[in-house]
Amino acid sequence: YDAIVLAFAGLRRLGLGERATEVLSPEVCLPAVGQGALGIEIRSADDATREVLSALVHAETNIAVAAERAVMAAVGGNCRMPIFGSPERATSRSLSRRKPGALASRSAWICGRVKPRRFRPTIAAHARREGGDLVLRALVADADGTRARRGERRATFPSDASDAMRLGDELGRSLR
Repeated sequence: YDAIVLAFAGLRRLGLGERATEVLSPEVCLPAVGQGALGIEIRSADDATREVLSALVHAETNIAVAAERAVMAAVGGNCRMPIFGSPERATSRSLSRRKPGALASRSAWICGRVKPRRFRPTIAAHARREGGDLVLRALVADADGTRARRGERRATFPSDASDAMRLGDELGRSLR
């Protein structure tokens, strides 16, 4: 292999975090849409379980993931497409420890010789909070890397997921 990109969180769990020679920031390599966000499915009528799980809801993450998923939906993305993105606060820890020559990331993307015709178009979306704003960036490219379209939207950080979804939908539609 010329390089392998591994999940940094997994390396840390294994006690191997210090072996990462570079941790890729979202500006360099976007992770999967909603990666790192916990999703739990429950029965719609199960109010007791909903109440117990309500303590796990993180509103800011929910809003960021809603914006990313709306980009994905607007460009026709689905669970069979390679789709990348990351909800992250701009004020979170630095993800970059650069050393030339090798790669590691919190993304689970394996780099190597891949036949592009096997993949559908790539969709990337990254939502994060910068001060009082939600910044949403996206990229849509054909499988072979051609026709890459990039866009960004910035708006006051939404109070709920529906406003974030409108922002994501608008950005996604502009990239079709």
